[in-house]
Amino acid sequence: MCSAKNKSVSKGFIPPPIPDNEALRLKDLESLKILDTDAEERFDRITALIADVFDAPIVLLSLVDRDRQWFKSMHGLNVPETSREISFCGHAIFEPEAMVVEDAHDDPRFCLNPLVIGEPNIRFYAGAVIRGPSGLPVGTCCLIDRKPRKLTERDRKRLVNFAKLLESELLQSVKLTRLQQETVMSAYFDPLTGLPNQRLFLDRLEQRLKIAGSLDSVTVCVVNICRFSNVINAWGKDNANKALVVIGKRIKAAIKNKGSVARLSGDRFAVFTNKSKSPRYERTPGHLRDPIPFELNDLFNQPVDVGGVELHLEANVGVTSYPHDGEDATSLLENAARCSKSVGACAHVQYYSQTLSDEASKAFAIEQRLRSAIANQSLHLHYQPIIDLKSGRLQSLEALLRWRDETLGNVSPADFIPVAEATGAIAEIGRWVVEEVCSQLATWKRQYPDQLVPVTINLSTIQLMRSETAQEIESIVTRAGVDSALIQLEVTESCFLKDFDSALCNMKKMLELGFKFLIDDFGTGFSSLSYLNKLPLHKLKLDRSFVSGIDHSDKCKALAKHIIALSQELGLIVVAEGVEDAAQARILTSMNCDQAQGYLYSRPLPPAEISQRFFGV
Repeated sequence: MCSAKNKSVSKGFIPPPIPDNEALRLKDLESLKILDTDAEERFDRITALIADVFDAPIVLLSLVDRDRQWFKSMHGLNVPETSREISFCGHAIFEPEAMVVEDAHDDPRFCLNPLVIGEPNIRFYAGAVIRGPSGLPVGTCCLIDRKPRKLTERDRKRLVNFAKLLESELLQSVKLTRLQQETVMSAYFDPLTGLPNQRLFLDRLEQRLKIAGSLDSVTVCVVNICRFSNVINAWGKDNANKALVVIGKRIKAAIKNKGSVARLSGDRFAVFTNKSKSPRYERTPGHLRDPIPFELNDLFNQPVDVGGVELHLEANVGVTSYPHDGEDATSLLENAARCSKSVGACAHVQYYSQTLSDEASKAFAIEQRLRSAIANQSLHLHYQPIIDLKSGRLQSLEALLRWRDETLGNVSPADFIPVAEATGAIAEIGRWVVEEVCSQLATWKRQYPDQLVPVTINLSTIQLMRSETAQEIESIVTRAGVDSALIQLEVTESCFLKDFDSALCNMKKMLELGFKFLIDDFGTGFSSLSYLNKLPLHKLKLDRSFVSGIDHSDKCKALAKHIIALSQELGLIVVAEGVEDAAQARILTSMNCDQAQGYLYSRPLPPAEISQRFFGV
C-alpha cells in the first residue's frame, strides 16, 4: 500500500508515490552503506555486460533514496543522480519483479517527464527490482533506450536474473564493517580455532628472533595429527572440526605464556617457545633438550571427546631450534613441518636433521625426470565421468593426467604440472594427451560405436597461446579417425589474462575445426562474468568452492543458483564440479543444473574400468 502524498498531474507527469513502509525501506537502503561511495569495477563490469547483452545504450544500478535516485553504476550516462520526483525507478520499486515502459510518450505517468522531454530523452524503460537485506525494494537494475522497444518474456527473465546478481553483490555491503573486521581477523587468525594463523605466527616468531641473544634458544614445533583424513571420512567434517578446536585449546593451555601457538592449516599446529640456555637442558646435535615437544606429544594420550564419541588420535611433532636449524622464521617453520611429516610411525618427536632437507630437492628431481616421462611411457590417463543430473546417464568424460615415475613413484599433477608449465614441457605433454585421448576414442569407437561420448581435454595457457595448436590438434584427430565433436577443450580464466585477443583468436580457429570449449573453475576469477558474453563457450563448470558449501552456506547456494540461471539464459550447459554427496546433487538438481562430476559418481578411472562400468562390458 502507498499514500498519494506526491501525486500531481498538474506537473504533466506523475511523480512516484511514497510507500507506507518508507521509513523501513530507507533503513534497509542505509544498511547497505553504499550511497555516495565511489564507483566499483565489480558493478561496472556487470552493467557493461548487461548493456552488451541487451544492446541498450544506458544501463543503471539505481538506488531510490529519500529525495533522489542515486546511481551506483552507470553505463552510457554521466549524471550521478536525479530527483526522485522524476524517477522511473521510484515507480518500478512497487512492482514484484520488474516494470517495463515500452514507450514513455504513451504513458501518462511519464509523457511530460523532464527525463522524457529532455536529456536523456527516455522512450523505453525496463527496471528489475533490487531488494535490501530485509527484502524491501531499494532500487533497480534498469535498461534505458532513446527509442521505443519491446521486451520479450525471455529478456525480462534475463533482466531479473541480472538484477538478482547485482543484488547479491549489494548485499555484501550490509556486512561491510563486519567483513572488514573479519578480513583483519582472517588475515591473522584461524576462523575455526581462533588461534593465530601462519602469517601472524611467522611475524611473531621473526620479532622474537630479532631480540634473541646468545643466552636464548628459540624452539619451533609443528604438530602434525596422524591420519586425520580418516576422522573426516569416518565422522564427517563437522566432527573433525570440533576435534581440531579441542586440540587447539589443549595446546594453548599447555603453552600458556611460554610462547605462541598457531593453527597452520588442516591438521597442523605450530608452537614456538624460548628458553634460556642452562645446564639442565641436555644438548642434542644442534638442539637443546626442550621438554615442550614431548609435552605436546603427550597431549594426545587422552582421547578427544566429540559429541560423546571418543577419538583416539596420535601426532608427530617436528622440532627445530634457532639458530642451529635456520636463521629466519620461515626456514625454521618449514624445516619443523618437514620433520613432522618425515616420521614413518606416529606418536614421535622428530628433530630436524640435514637429511630431512632433501625434500627441498624434490622439485628439481621432478623437473629432471619429467623431461623423459613421455619417452619412458610413465605418463597415463584416467577418465572421470560427467553425469546428467536428471537422468544419471553418462554425458562425457574428462581426461586427467597421471604420472608414475620409476624413481619418484606416483607424482601428483599439482606437483608436476606447474613444473611442466614453467619449463615449457607442457606443450609436448599436451600433444601427447591429445594423441592418447584420440587413440582411446578410436578404440572405443571400434568396440562401442553406439556408446561414444565426448572427452574433455584440459588446455594449458601455453597451448592456447600458440597459434599452431589448432592445426596440431586437428592433425592428430584426423589421423586417429575421430570426429572433432568428440573432443572438448577445457580452459580456465587465467588462460586469457596475458593476451586475451590472441587467446580468443586461437580459440576461434579451433571452433572452426569443430571443437567445443568449456571454461573451468568458473566463479573464482573477478572478471568471470564478462567472459560469458565474450567467449564462444559450450559449457561452464561451476567451481567446486561453490558446490562444497552449497548444502550449508546460503551465500554459496545463492551464488550457485544465480550463476546457473544466468549461464543457462546465455545458452550454456552448466557442469558442477566436486559433487561429493547426495545432498549436493539434490540441491543442484533443484536448481536445474545440467551435469555434474565428482566422487559421488566416480573417481577418475583407467580406460578399462570406464569400459566395464559405463560401456557395458
